[in-house]
Amino acid sequence: MLQVFTALFVYGYIVTPALAVYSWVRWSRSQRRHSRRVRLSLTGLSVASGSLVLGVAAVSFSSMRRHAFLYLAPGLHALYIVGLVTSALAVLIALAGAFQDNPIRLKALLVALGAVDLWFLAGSGQ
Repeated sequence: MLQVFTALFVYGYIVTPALAVYSWVRWSRSQRRHSRRVRLSLTGLSVASGSLVLGVAAVSFSSMRRHAFLYLAPGLHALYIVGLVTSALAVLIALAGAFQDNPIRLKALLVALGAVDLWFLAGSGQ
């Protein structure tokens, strides 16, 4: 069981942010970045990246200040719910864009799944 959580941790906290940065670089260097086919994947990547930024900021803020987020804080639970719903929405949008031919279709889906993983781990750690 520890190996599963270790793999989820590595994917959520290390691989996913690196993949998000790589996906944005890949999109910016693409010749087809303004085509219609890339819009759904780009929207999914944008929502997933926003969710990742919010998740990393919330986790790092709560770890720097031990008393900032208590275990039973309603604001923390609301933040986890918003983050999980946002990342699940990113998965649905990226999944719809995965059927289009564009350079970031699978990367956007993997980043969105990584955002779900990050929020799942952050919520289970509390």
